[in-house]
Amino acid sequence: MKIDRLYSELEDLLTGYGIEIRKEKGNFKSDSCTVEGKKYLVLNKLHPIDYQISLLAKALYELNLDEQFIKPVVRKELERIWKMSLYSKKKNEEFDLS
Repeated sequence: MKIDRLYSELEDLLTGYGIEIRKEKGNFKSDSCTVEGKKYLVLNKLHPIDYQISLLAKALYELNLDEQFIKPVVRKELERIWKMSLYSKKKNEEFDLS
């Protein structure tokens, strides 16, 4: 799957959960936050696209995706990203990704 398409698919999944994605330029670290009950994911446009995708995947990791339909190719990419990430050690035990 092309990287731009993966980014778009992950962005669509997050907005479906009511998370607003803000893309800004500046000297800041990308992350998620909640302001007055509204969830945001703030991405730095200056960061590489693969880093932005890892942040989208991290935000999705923190949601319950069991009931959510995700295209198989997108789910496979998500699981690959989760496996490689530091925050997903518990998640790796749920999948047979060895």
